[in-house]
Amino acid sequence: MEKPLLDPKTVAKNQVKIALLSVFGGILISFLLAFPIKWLWNWLVPGLFAGPEISAIQAWGLTFLTRMIIPTNVTLTEPKKDDKNNPR
Repeated sequence: MEKPLLDPKTVAKNQVKIALLSVFGGILISFLLAFPIKWLWNWLVPGLFAGPEISAIQAWGLTFLTRMIIPTNVTLTEPKKDDKNNPR
């Protein structure tokens, strides 16, 4: 009997590592993307509307809140053409 090329436990550990790195990487990128929002807000809102200046954490919170209210829909695959619910 031949031994499999990859041990299932090793594959599972690698998948967990990749998932955790993806989550932490996404959080890091989301915090980095909050800075342009903070800069734009602090440049525009206080002068135009006499609103308060915000911190990077508040800008991240605004981004998070916006994504909850207006979700983005990313489709990585094309829908099936024979799908009866899809009027293509």
